[in-house]
Amino acid sequence: MDHFADERDYKLLENDKYTFFVLGRIMGGECNLLLTDHEKLIICFSGNPYPVWIWTPDGAPEEEKENLVYQVSIMAKNAGYMPMLYTDADYAASNACYEKIGYVLRGKLCTMG
Repeated sequence: MDHFADERDYKLLENDKYTFFVLGRIMGGECNLLLTDHEKLIICFSGNPYPVWIWTPDGAPEEEKENLVYQVSIMAKNAGYMPMLYTDADYAASNACYEKIGYVLRGKLCTMG
């Protein structure tokens, strides 16, 4: 995983340009955390009180998404933050995943229970 974004990452976001417009802007500035494999994963955190942004392509295997959400949630919780999750995923498919790792769904906004 690299700690810098380049044209490959911006290209990935083109298909989600409205949803991830903010992420593209954040990647162009200073980030406390930026991890990317330039193909299937971008994680970006600009700083408190702003959220951690995670991009994965549509159709990512559920096990990968569940594991990623869990790892980032635990990192945030251990750092003293209240992990929150905003999702545009299909609720029927994702409710069980989020509840399994400790989130309580409240519409599209989820918080750790």
